[in-house]
Amino acid sequence: MNQYRNNLDSDSDKQLGDNDAFLEHDLKLVARGAELVKLEGRVFLRFSGAVRVDGLHVEYRLVPARGVLAKPSKWRKMDLGARRALIEERATRDAMDDLNQEVEEFVREVADQCEDAGFDPMLFLHVLEELETSEPAEYVFGRIQQRLEHAVEREQEERHAARTKESINLAEYPASFEAARKMARRFIALLGPTNSGKTHKAMEALAEADSGVYLAPLRLLALENYERLQNVVREDGEPLAVSLITGEERRLAENATHVASTVEMLDTKTPVQVAVIDEIQMLADRDRGAAWTAAVCGAPASVVYLVGAPEARRAIEALAERLECPLEVHVLKRKAPLSMEPSAVRKIRNLRRGDAVIAFSRRNVLMWRDMITEMGLSVATVYGNLSPEVRRAQAERFREGQADIVVGTDAIAMGLNRLPPKKSYLGAKRPASQGEAMIQKP
Repeated sequence: MNQYRNNLDSDSDKQLGDNDAFLEHDLKLVARGAELVKLEGRVFLRFSGAVRVDGLHVEYRLVPARGVLAKPSKWRKMDLGARRALIEERATRDAMDDLNQEVEEFVREVADQCEDAGFDPMLFLHVLEELETSEPAEYVFGRIQQRLEHAVEREQEERHAARTKESINLAEYPASFEAARKMARRFIALLGPTNSGKTHKAMEALAEADSGVYLAPLRLLALENYERLQNVVREDGEPLAVSLITGEERRLAENATHVASTVEMLDTKTPVQVAVIDEIQMLADRDRGAAWTAAVCGAPASVVYLVGAPEARRAIEALAERLECPLEVHVLKRKAPLSMEPSAVRKIRNLRRGDAVIAFSRRNVLMWRDMITEMGLSVATVYGNLSPEVRRAQAERFREGQADIVVGTDAIAMGLNRLPPKKSYLGAKRPASQGEAMIQKP
């Protein structure tokens, strides 16, 4: 009783006497596995219990979804009857059973993920009983899930770096890599999130070089930077001579000094000054990662820029060590703030000019295009089956602001994000219906 008086009400001795009757009610709550707590500027209910899942015994002390009752100032103004009524409304057996079921499902999910990753699930689940917070259980689950995901990512990075290092045996490389093996090469890793300027910095170095190659994961991205290099004018007033080489087209310029190509089309026999390997985190891709590994090992350039996400750092370091090439690592920060929308777009009428809708099939791209067009907005579409010329024209329409909305496949996540001026594209939210797609908001 003293703890309750200190925590929840200490206005006067007379009030404390009145509270004695209320504390009898509070003790009944405790007997049912609930308690009344004041913490972090809130008065709230906290339920205690335990679940057993696959041999795990996990105890918890958590706030249910409707467990927060009031701010302390408001709580003090409520009479005892109002307090009792509010507690009885929230501390029901159904609420306790619902929370217990949520905990059981969460524990089972974490246990399955930990089994796949080789972790002890109690390393993450012990906080269900120990964490002191007024936030609802869903918030606690989210924090635990984040910790687990980060641990899995770190473990995967370490494993991938180890596999990469072990798999590189220069003696087994084909003769086509001979040019790179004879050169004194050095690596410069430019790592950072979207809109950190990493690709721009690498492309500037490529444009200033007497010769070079740009390697992309996608035909459209190779095409975009091919056009970018074509717009470079040398000191003598002449434009760069640039070739484009992808799996479906070749545009060979006479006396070309620069090449933009997809990564699989790398020419490993012609030495150049600078090579830019984009989306270097694809080293970890199960299906195409070998192409990036071969590019890092076989690019015949004096300076090789490795451009991509920060999570590729360990694999890059392992490769550079095995190849005995000096490595500079530059971790860049985002140049403009990026924040997640507070809620999903959900309804198509909430779309605004400058939004990007990401679908996962040609059929859904066309469906979203038609629905958005019916709203009176102009739409650019980008997907794999379009010809390079049409894809380029559609992407340019959106970049230049001639189209209100772009609807495309997830290819847009691979650097196809040269968006309209003064627009920054934020985290994706999945709509509630109308097909499978994600929407990015400015």
